[in-house]
Amino acid sequence: MSHPPDWNLHATLPPSVESKNNARGKVGAGWNNEDGSISIVLNLAVVLDERSIVSLRLFPNTPRTSRATEEF
Repeated sequence: MSHPPDWNLHATLPPSVESKNNARGKVGAGWNNEDGSISIVLNLAVVLDERSIVSLRLFPNTPRTSRATEEF
């Protein structure tokens, strides 16, 4: 997996008392395989607790445009 990941893996936590929004954090990455499957690698030291995670979702890894290269 020498190229950047095709996917970012995020865990969604339930809404907290202070906020009505679900918190989301990146916990790993994924790469497309030739057979149509996706290989997933978790970030180091990630602990996934099924009692506190609402869902795991893959999001496309789209490169962000840096401000230095943005056209005005």
